[in-house]
Amino acid sequence: MISGLYQGQDGDSRLALRVDVDGTRPAGRVSGDLFTVSGATTSYAGSFVVNAPSVRAEGDEARISGLGSFTFETPDKDVNITVSEGTASADIAGRTYRVAFASPYFRSVLLEQDSVMGTVPFVSYATGSLQGPAGSPARDLSVSAAYAEAGIELTVTQPGVIPVDGSGADLAWDDAELHHAMTQQFGSFGDAPAWRVWLLVASKHVGGYRGIMFDYNDAHQRQGSAVFYDAIKGDTPQAQRAQLRTYVHELGHLSLIHI
Repeated sequence: MISGLYQGQDGDSRLALRVDVDGTRPAGRVSGDLFTVSGATTSYAGSFVVNAPSVRAEGDEARISGLGSFTFETPDKDVNITVSEGTASADIAGRTYRVAFASPYFRSVLLEQDSVMGTVPFVSYATGSLQGPAGSPARDLSVSAAYAEAGIELTVTQPGVIPVDGSGADLAWDDAELHHAMTQQFGSFGDAPAWRVWLLVASKHVGGYRGIMFDYNDAHQRQGSAVFYDAIKGDTPQAQRAQLRTYVHELGHLSLIHI
């Protein structure tokens, strides 16, 4: 298997290359991010994606090629990658990068999950307890495991419990109260772009929602999300499946709104 994250550098240009062409349910894509390095400063330069690349095996090597879509202008849109034993050579936008396998995950996200006193955070859903898609194996599926299957490493910090009085006298949370709780409880909170998110297991929302991404008050929005225990609680397989779906859905926004 060759899919995963590869990293390397050519002069002052650094490449993070994501290959997703084999393994379980591959997307059949290659993508990458380019950064300019100057001393201790690394600046984002642009990205590209190759949809439906050609993949062929030649001896101990795998050769991947296709036409890239770039976020910047380049006369050379052909992307050619040769992978062999954990290393790769990637010809991208007129440069050749020597990269090494860095991780089986395409992205790594830091999750800090807190809960309101009186709620019970979701742990895992036994997928074999209800009928699933044909060919899907029975397993205990946690939020982290669900993301791992999609190629995202979700690192969960030590959870905390916060008092319910942050929701006011009505004990129902509105968006402003959720945002205030995030600024007070999220240890990694910062008004800056980063692969880190906060999830609060709260009691209920004033709008009756099952979950929400609420963080839209600063320059770098939507670091915070919440799920609402009163709306999704339960020990039945159906309830456990619904909880998994809600947690994964809200975290899966990763700063993006519905479109």
